[in-house]
Amino acid sequence: MQFRMQFNIGKQLTENSQAGTGGKLEAGTRDRGGNLSSKQELAVLVWSRWSALVPRKINVLVCRIARDRIPTMLNLRDKGIDLDSCLCPVCDLVGESVVHLFAGCTLLSPIWSMIVSWWGVALPSEVTIRSLMEWGDNSGLEMESKRHLEAVIMVVFWSLWRFRNALVFGVVKPRKYELFDDIQTMS
Repeated sequence: MQFRMQFNIGKQLTENSQAGTGGKLEAGTRDRGGNLSSKQELAVLVWSRWSALVPRKINVLVCRIARDRIPTMLNLRDKGIDLDSCLCPVCDLVGESVVHLFAGCTLLSPIWSMIVSWWGVALPSEVTIRSLMEWGDNSGLEMESKRHLEAVIMVVFWSLWRFRNALVFGVVKPRKYELFDDIQTMS
């Protein structure tokens, strides 16, 4: 049995699968280096692991991050919503996308270095949404520790999203220096 799925995310992605073999997503077009764009990378990433160590709402958020389905400024603009600015509300330098907010924002990315110091594991060589979500698998930790590290990573995603939302919608602006303490408390 074969099936074919198509996703429209700027460029067409297709999935070919045979019964019992699992599917592999392939991009219709790639850049000259053969790499997928960040939006395509998110489309290829399928987050299907749920953690019993974190609340369901955190699992849902991480699943939506993996699929680029959270309302970042650029996603809202792409849906035709008129915004004053599409810039990242944290750094105010570049457009706010899932990739920028969670992996590339210069003001939020130090949080990943703090996780490295706390856990004593190496940061992925290239920090992307995919590499962060696969960080636990590639950490070299024992199975139980991997599960806990994955839960911490999920809590970091949750905390970064809450921090961003507090900046955008909150009356009292959050303090960046409290972010790591909040992550440790929730983990």
